[in-house]
Amino acid sequence: MRKLLSSLGFDSDASKLYEAAWNHGSQTISELARTSGVERTKVYRLLPLLKERGLIEIDSEYSRDIIRIAPPEALQELLAQRQTALQSAQLSLPALIAQRTERQLDASRVNVYRGASGLKQLLWNETRATGEILCVLQEPMQSSTNQEFFERWVTKCNEKELHMRGVVGSGFSGSRDKWYETHVNERLAHWQERTIDNEVFSVDHNMVIYDDTVAYFTWNHKDMFGVEIHQAAVAQTQRQFFELLWRAADAPVKS
Repeated sequence: MRKLLSSLGFDSDASKLYEAAWNHGSQTISELARTSGVERTKVYRLLPLLKERGLIEIDSEYSRDIIRIAPPEALQELLAQRQTALQSAQLSLPALIAQRTERQLDASRVNVYRGASGLKQLLWNETRATGEILCVLQEPMQSSTNQEFFERWVTKCNEKELHMRGVVGSGFSGSRDKWYETHVNERLAHWQERTIDNEVFSVDHNMVIYDDTVAYFTWNHKDMFGVEIHQAAVAQTQRQFFELLWRAADAPVKS
């Protein structure tokens, strides 16, 4: 009985009152407090709720209130009402989810990051991507982070099987090769790269595009900062710019 009433939204004390009325028949308020184990002050507070929901009836006899349960059909009616409400909520839920998703897609926000720790957070956010990651890179990130962070980042990207394409500046490959002369760590499993000549396009900062996000950042120690723009139209435009650069860049020479 208590589980049934709990499913209808009644708290523990209200459930105890109804259960006591169900089991012990007509009672005064004092008797109901005793048989239910609910304090008398709470009985006075909860009886109007049970009466309003149609579960009990209150009659006055010889200047005393007598509490009786209503016919069991009242309980069936409450169950039917709850079932109807749940069915209605179930039918409206897809529309509510669609509205929320639409608002999220339309929502625009900008996050600013500063300092080394801020840029590490910006880079880690990339691991949440659900699609291809596109990059325009001035320098390898491992040159400015530390090896521990870089290894965790690469491992996470490989675990999620993230695919990446990068257009890199002329000095990128030399800096990366210098790193690997003295460091050994896991490499990105799904990385494609093309180099663009500085005379064609000068890469003087880093840009990353994924999902509906565009991130710009630089490791310049005088002004180390990054910006994330979360906006679908901006991300789509930057993807088109990236594809132009990708076609203009030189594909790696196959050995």
